[in-house]
Amino acid sequence: MYNIIAESCSAIASVALVLSFQIKNTRKMFVIQCLANLLFCVNYLMFFEYTAAALMVLGMFSPIILVATKGDNKYIKYGIMLVYLLVGIFTYNGILSILLTVAQLAGILAQWTYKPRLIRWVRLCASPLWLAKNISVGWFITGAELFTFISILIFLIRTRKEKYD
Repeated sequence: MYNIIAESCSAIASVALVLSFQIKNTRKMFVIQCLANLLFCVNYLMFFEYTAAALMVLGMFSPIILVATKGDNKYIKYGIMLVYLLVGIFTYNGILSILLTVAQLAGILAQWTYKPRLIRWVRLCASPLWLAKNISVGWFITGAELFTFISILIFLIRTRKEKYD
């Protein structure tokens, strides 16, 4: 039952994440991704994957802080980046945890640009790292990360000719 609950959280979060990348409005995309990150966090905590869970918590709050401050306060940005680095250091569990921390840092830097295509390109690059993490812990729902990757590609192809950024 425990595994079913954990995997259900991951499955619902994966669907929300995949759908979020098809939304053109950056703020709406952030809201859906915050909800997905919450469910992923629960999933990672249930499997004692603390680096991933902590990164998901930061992934929930970083966009909220960004939107609330309109991205204008550089000290808040540096503070958030420092917290990401500290989480990566204190929850270190091998090279993959470092790569995930770097991927999340790149993601938050992309979010601060408010450029939807850049946000998706960075997430596209990070997707294989999360897939590797999920495979390393033997999760059934690892294929969901492939759907995220495909969803981002579809969006980038669909909007390639639009003046979108």
